[in-house]
Amino acid sequence: EIDEVYASNAATLEILSTLITDEANLELLETFEARYDKFISHLTDSIQYCSIGDSDTAVYLANNFVLRLGNEISSIIDEMILNSQNAMMIMIDEQEQTYQKAVTNSLVAVAMAVVVSIVVLLLIVAQIVNPLKKTNEKLNRIIADIENGKGDLTERVEVKGKDEIGQLA
Repeated sequence: EIDEVYASNAATLEILSTLITDEANLELLETFEARYDKFISHLTDSIQYCSIGDSDTAVYLANNFVLRLGNEISSIIDEMILNSQNAMMIMIDEQEQTYQKAVTNSLVAVAMAVVVSIVVLLLIVAQIVNPLKKTNEKLNRIIADIENGKGDLTERVEVKGKDEIGQLA
């Protein structure tokens, strides 16, 4: 049974070695593997001594080696978990910073689009609406003069452009 557990754990360790990418946990994994091999060896020896009736040696191995190695393995696992949690927190912080930059960039892009839209609107007003207003005011004055009997039918509306607005004038 120990051989089956050992083989299963060896496969798990192989998978872990491909998943772990940070240097600290890779070193811990190597230490873990070495301690685990010794742990299994002493545990197997302890069981063999027990099976042949040498319980004193079995207890000695279990108390002095198996227990100590088990505690070391447990400490290594705890340290690997802590390293992974710290790495995860760093990645979360980096993701939050990236998100904040994206939000800021989006807000800047929206603000720039609003400014460009306002500039385009002002240009439209300057190029189309203002000439139309001036032409309309001039025509209203001419019409008012005509209605008051002071109209000058030879008065011209000044044309500055050759576009549709100029043609309208």
